[in-house]
Amino acid sequence: MIGPVWTFDGKNGDDDKGYFMAYGLGVHWLTDKAGHRWFGHVGEAYSLRAGFWINPAERKGFYRYVTMVDEFSTVGHCFDRCP
Repeated sequence: MIGPVWTFDGKNGDDDKGYFMAYGLGVHWLTDKAGHRWFGHVGEAYSLRAGFWINPAERKGFYRYVTMVDEFSTVGHCFDRCP
């Protein structure tokens, strides 16, 4: 379920400015600034912005969430920060 079924190759979709580089069945993979690979899922609904991320190689994980987000605020990804 975490293996990528789609990987961005520069022209096969929208990578959202480098954010979505690969996607699995409900999860997508990210690489942080230090080069570590994470997989997770973002959520946005009813004034909530959230994300849950796991790095299996380092046995680490984290989640972030913000509530009461204005519906017209810029969409954030909650990996580095939430809006």
